[in-house]
Amino acid sequence: MRVVLCLLFALAAPNIALAQQAPNQTDLKAAYCIPVVEQKIKVLVSGIENPSVTMSAEDYSKLAKVLHQARTDMHRLQLYFAPRLEQLDQSSLMAARKRGLEDVERGSRDQDACLGSFQEAGRLSMCFKESVASIRAQACNDLSNLPF
Repeated sequence: MRVVLCLLFALAAPNIALAQQAPNQTDLKAAYCIPVVEQKIKVLVSGIENPSVTMSAEDYSKLAKVLHQARTDMHRLQLYFAPRLEQLDQSSLMAARKRGLEDVERGSRDQDACLGSFQEAGRLSMCFKESVASIRAQACNDLSNLPF
């Protein structure tokens, strides 16, 4: 009996040591926001580098400022995750990241469809407000919940 108990503890000990912590709300939001911010950077870079788009120096400056902030946000997300990643349950983080990817794709599809229908009516700004996925993704505009 004593040998069986020792064997059970010996087998369980490595699993106990490797047990991962459940992610908190900040962890899940950060995992969700990574693909959202990546897409934001991609869109902003393509807007700045697109030779067929003419913009004023003021508009270019505004766009460059937003791009700088998006890159800063991405850097903050990476710095937040780097020391914590190995300690956290990966399945929850992957689910949050997947939701972010899905919202980026759905938001893009919804906005493209909306742009076509509202372009004539002059209500283009509505396209960025009506998509449920875009509304969720807007939470990534405020990363003040990150500790640094």
